Amino acid sequence: MTAAELSELGAIAECLATMAPGGESGGADAEVWLDELVEARLPELAPDAILQHFAAVPGRPEHALWRRVPAQGVSGLAFAMGSPSEEEGHAADEALVPVRLGAPFLVMASAVSFGQWRWFAGNAAHAARWGEDPLFPVTHVDWFLACLFAHWLNHSRRRQPGVWADLLGGDWPDHRFALPSEAQRECFARAGTGTRFWSGDREVDLARVAWFAGNSGDRLHRVAGKEANALGVFDVHGNVWEWCRDRYRDELRGGLDPLELERGLGRVLRGGSFREVARRCRAAYCYWFEPEESWDDIGFRLVLTAARGPR
Repeated sequence: MTAAELSELGAIAECLATMAPGGESGGADAEVWLDELVEARLPELAPDAILQHFAAVPGRPEHALWRRVPAQGVSGLAFAMGSPSEEEGHAADEALVPVRLGAPFLVMASAVSFGQWRWFAGNAAHAARWGEDPLFPVTHVDWFLACLFAHWLNHSRRRQPGVWADLLGGDWPDHRFALPSEAQRECFARAGTGTRFWSGDREVDLARVAWFAGNSGDRLHRVAGKEANALGVFDVHGNVWEWCRDRYRDELRGGLDPLELERGLGRVLRGGSFREVARRCRAAYCYWFEPEESWDDIGFRLVLTAARGPR
């Protein structure tokens, strides 16, 4: 299938996902239809491929791909989301709000790589721009495609529950792969810190842990090429923007498990990229694009998160 056909399939899958149990409408048949759609139109992951490509960070076989939030010794699931008004680079849509995430979750330690993506689909636009290095984060992925990738892994998990349970460190019942909420994204980016970047407040602190306009050479870099944060998560600042589930609003939602799906613009992007200045790579900085858009510095990573919760 072409990228446009895959994106259209992703839009259909998202409509079904909102009607499935744990979705916005909660229809049992919709989950069956979604599973049948994925099975009929997308390739199946064999157990050896799951273990080869989704157990460890690409290029770092010693580093487990799936990281628990919160981790032992790292602050928990309650934090101040946004930035204080005195923070350098603070924007009006970042006013601090208290947030509490209701349950632990798992997050990919690195953005989805081109090598992982190739088991799902081709990506001619990425290959034309960046080549076929399997350790590069995949780019030219719109929001619908990123969601479809999550549905594909959920289907694999239903087909191969034992393999995935061993890989994820348990069954994690009533959890699903998905794009992170904006609150989850800021939580695992901060890893218990309150500074501009998890590594500190200065540009030199960012340069130690991220590829951005100040050190990237205006090009993409391999995943996990810099230092991981206290959760074991790489590249939460810079290299590629990452999609979130939320729509963008000009004020952050606080409270328990905030997730904005109804009002707002497009879909949220977080993290900055290799071509962004330090201000736009801060933990609190939020941006947005329409979900149909894809660019050479937009990628994504997934979380394994509770299937039911506030919408």
